[in-house]
Amino acid sequence: MTDILDQKINKELSPLRLIRLAQDLKSEEMAELLNCSNAYISAIESGDRTLKGKKLEEKLAMLNISMDDYLILYKYLLRLQNANLSQYTTFALALMKTIGIVYPELRSKADNLSHIPRKKSSLEEVEQQEEKNKTLERQYITIHTIYR
Repeated sequence: MTDILDQKINKELSPLRLIRLAQDLKSEEMAELLNCSNAYISAIESGDRTLKGKKLEEKLAMLNISMDDYLILYKYLLRLQNANLSQYTTFALALMKTIGIVYPELRSKADNLSHIPRKKSSLEEVEQQEEKNKTLERQYITIHTIYR
C-alpha cells in the first residue's frame, strides 16, 4: 500500500483536492471538517505536506471515504498523469472518477465516463475525445447540480 502512496502525483491531481472539489467544499470548510488549519489543507493539496498511515485513514474517515477507495483513486490518478492527455482532459477525467468515489451511488456511471484513452493516434481522434470530454463536463455539472 505505501509503495503506491510513495509515487508522486502532480499537484493539479492531488487526491484530497479532487475530493474537496467533488464534495463542493471550500478549503476553509474542509479544514474545519478535518479539524486542522486552512494552511495545512493548502500544504497537502500543493504537495508540500503529505498524509500517510493512520493520519490519512483518520482524515479519510472524516470525509466518509475508505482507504480502499482512496487507493483506487490514487492508482487511477497515477495512470492518468502518464496518459499524455491535455490538462483539461486529465482534470475532467480525474474529477469524474473522484465523483464516483465520493458518491458511491454514481460510481458505475463515473467509472464509465472516466475511461482513460489508450493512445492519441491522430488529430481527429484527439478532437473527438476533447468533444466527448466537454460532454462529460456538462453531464458532471448536471449531476453535481442535482446533488447540491
